[in-house]
Amino acid sequence: MTNAAIKQTPPHDSLQSRLLGIYDQLERHANCLPRLVLVPTTASGEPDFDNADPASLEFLEDWPDDAEAEWRAAILATNIVGCSRDVAALVSLDNEAPVIRCVSGRDKEWRAAEALVERDLYTQPQAPALTKLQESVAKMTAKMHRIEPVAANDNRQFRLSDWTARSYEGEPDPVEYLVDGVIESGVPGMVAAMGEVGKSYSLLELSRRVAFGSSSLAAPIFGGQVVQEGTAVFLTGEDDRNALHRRLAAIDPKGARFAEKGDKLIAVPLPSVGPVKPYWRQDRHGPAETDEWRRLGDQLTAIHDLRLVIIDPLQLFAALPINEDPAAGQFVAGSIATLAAQTGANVMFAHHMKKSGRDITSLSDARDAIRGTTALVDGVRVAYGLWYPEKAGALKACKALAVPYAPNRIVYGGVVKANGAARRVMTTYARNDSGLLVDRTAALGTAAVDLSDLRAALVVSIEAAAATGRPFTKTGRAGLYENRERLPAELQTLAKGRLDALAEAALQAGEIVKAAAKGEKTAAWLDVPTGNFATGIGEFATGAVR
Repeated sequence: MTNAAIKQTPPHDSLQSRLLGIYDQLERHANCLPRLVLVPTTASGEPDFDNADPASLEFLEDWPDDAEAEWRAAILATNIVGCSRDVAALVSLDNEAPVIRCVSGRDKEWRAAEALVERDLYTQPQAPALTKLQESVAKMTAKMHRIEPVAANDNRQFRLSDWTARSYEGEPDPVEYLVDGVIESGVPGMVAAMGEVGKSYSLLELSRRVAFGSSSLAAPIFGGQVVQEGTAVFLTGEDDRNALHRRLAAIDPKGARFAEKGDKLIAVPLPSVGPVKPYWRQDRHGPAETDEWRRLGDQLTAIHDLRLVIIDPLQLFAALPINEDPAAGQFVAGSIATLAAQTGANVMFAHHMKKSGRDITSLSDARDAIRGTTALVDGVRVAYGLWYPEKAGALKACKALAVPYAPNRIVYGGVVKANGAARRVMTTYARNDSGLLVDRTAALGTAAVDLSDLRAALVVSIEAAAATGRPFTKTGRAGLYENRERLPAELQTLAKGRLDALAEAALQAGEIVKAAAKGEKTAAWLDVPTGNFATGIGEFATGAVR
C-alpha cells in the first residue's frame, strides 16, 4: 500500500468501524474464527499485508490506541469451514474495499477459503423473520428466565417445609413413552453403532413413524412400538438431498409425505443446504453454544406439537473434543438435555462405537464400546446400541429366518443405559432390500432372554436407581426382590433365588459393588463402581426406602 493510499484512507473512526464491521460479519456467519491482528511493516514502515503470515502477526483484544499502528490492522480468519485447520485468510481494507489474502495452508484449498470468506463478507446470515408465534414464545421464554433480585432471607421462591414426603399424595403421573416401554417421552437420548450398521436409516424411520403415525401391527423399532405422534425434525450432516430422497421413497412407498401429515416430517440434508455449521465450539471462555444452535432452538420451540428431534451424527456438529474431554462431552449433553426440557420433545443424536477386535456379546459389552468418555452416555436418559453379531450367531439367525446370509444382514440391538424403567433385552434385526433394519425377534421364537442380558439389565437398573437417590440393597426393605416393581418387566417375573444369583454374579464380576452411605459403616447399598454411592457422594432422594 502506498503513502498516497494511506492518506486517502478515511479517518480513524471510519477505519475502525468498517474493519470491526467485517469482524462482526464473519463472526455472525460462524464459518470461521475471526481475530483482530496487526501485520508487520516493510523496511520503509508501511503495512506489509502481502508478506504477512500467522507467525508474524500481533494478536489484539481491542482496537490499537496508536494512530500509526491502526493502519496495520486486519482481520485473520482461521478454522475455516471445509478447510484444513492450517488454512488462514487475512482481510484488510484498501481504498474502503476488503482485500482477501490467503496467508497459510495448502494452495489447493485457498480458492475454497477465499470464496467462503468473500461470500460471508457480502451476504447477510440467514435469519428468518420471527413469526408472531415465535415472538410470543421468545417473550414467554424471556419472562420465564428473568431473574428478579431477591433478598438473602427471602424464602418466597423456595421453602423446605413445602416439600415434605407428605406433599407427595395421590397416585403419581404415569410414565409416558415415545417408544412404548423403552424410550420415555421428552428426554435426551443416544443411538450408538459403528459406521454403516444402519443407525441413521433407523432414526429416519423412527421420525417417519412419529410424524405420520404408526400401526400397532408394524414391526417394533428400537425395541417397541411408537406411541407418540407429532412433528419430527431429522437433521443429517452426512446425507445430501438425493440420498435422503432415496431413503424417504423407500420407507414411504405409499406417499404419506404428500398427504395431510406430510408437513409433520421435516428432513434437512444439511450438505445440500450449505456448509455444516457447528452447534458447539470452543471460545476463550471454554465450550460454548453457537448462534446456529440458538437459532435452531428458536425454531424448534415454535413448533407446538414437536415430538422428536434427530441430530445425525453428533460429532459433525460439535467442534469440541467430545470423545476425549469429559467436560466437553458433559457440556454438549447438558445443552441437548436443556433443549429437550424446553421443547418437551425427545432430542436424540447418533454416535459412533469404537472398533475393536473383541466381539460384542451382551448389552454391557455394547455400552463399553461406545466411543469417547462416559460423559455423553451419563448425560442422556436413554442410550440404545446397534452392533453386528459374531458370524456364528448371524448364520444361525439367517437360517432361522430363511434369508440368505450376508456379512451385514443381521444386527443386534438393545438399551444399554436408561434412567428409569425400560425393557433391556437384546433384539435381532434383519436388513431388508432397501437397507432398513427390521425387528425380526418374534419370528425367531426366542421367548427366553439370554442370561447375560438379564444380568446387564440388572446392572443398568441398579445404576439408574443409585443415580436417582433410590439405591437397592441385595435383600431387605430396599432389596431387589422386595422392590421388583421398580425393575424392568423381564426381571420382575424372576424368582427371588434367581434374582439374588444374578446380583451375586454381577458382584463377583465387579460390575456392581456394595457401598456404605454417608454416616454409615456397613456397605449394603448397590451401585456401579463409578456411581455416586460407590464414590461416597451419594444422597438419598426424598421418600427413598432405607
